[in-house]
Amino acid sequence: MMLVIGSEGQLGRRLVGKGASGVDFPDVDVTSILSVRRCLAVFKPEVVVNCAAMTDVDGCELDPAKANAVNFYGAANVADACRDAGARIIHISTDYVFGGIAVMPGLEHTIRYDEWQPMRTCNAYGQSKMLGEEAVRRHCPAHAVVRTAWLYSRDGMAGGRPTFVNGMASLLREEGEPVRVVDDQWGDPTDVGTVADAVCDIAAKGLPGTFHVTCSGGPASRLELATEIGRLVGGRWGVERCSTKDFPVRPARRPSATGLAHKAADMYGISLPDWREALRTELSGV
Repeated sequence: MMLVIGSEGQLGRRLVGKGASGVDFPDVDVTSILSVRRCLAVFKPEVVVNCAAMTDVDGCELDPAKANAVNFYGAANVADACRDAGARIIHISTDYVFGGIAVMPGLEHTIRYDEWQPMRTCNAYGQSKMLGEEAVRRHCPAHAVVRTAWLYSRDGMAGGRPTFVNGMASLLREEGEPVRVVDDQWGDPTDVGTVADAVCDIAAKGLPGTFHVTCSGGPASRLELATEIGRLVGGRWGVERCSTKDFPVRPARRPSATGLAHKAADMYGISLPDWREALRTELSGV
């Protein structure tokens, strides 16, 4: 049996929709090892997917202690409890464990971090997730770490906030002027369906190690993604190119280019669709 901790998030909801059991705060609190142990004693899972995370990047920068409590110590608690209960853990992580590489303009699409690249972050969110990954590897031998990026879903909400994809779709339908979108942030737009399918595959096959699970065909810039969204939703207003420096400074620095290579996924035959096709499929349910 698969148990999802953090089942109210967009990936957690999709996994529960595929038949997994789910639990979320306050019924389980990953910052408390006793709470996690009690949860596993009730459900008696064979596999635990840890989706619990503080994903507000600016919020993490402003409150790194809270970020570490959930993303670092929380991950360690889940891994500890899984080890002692004889369960495997699949821990969900992020491309933000990489800080982005400064490259010549026009070459951002060539950036690909592989699964064994040394982690080096540029903000408190990435730091807390990096520490969480390391804790999972130390505390539970039966583990897999799944990194994903630019995650979105058809319901459009992540941590109570609209995702970039769904927020952009709404703007392009409703605004009366072109929407300004940065062209200097590059990554892999990825739908929750692709990640949920991959997690189920990894669980069913008992695959160990670190996996990059993002859609193929990238990296794409935010501008390129927004342009494709507008095409798919029939947006009446176009997008206008700008750069990150044109917007007010935010608390957390964003990496410039974090495209992920898929060496482990390719090795094990995990299917990762092109991001454009996945976007079309997912937005058809919006």
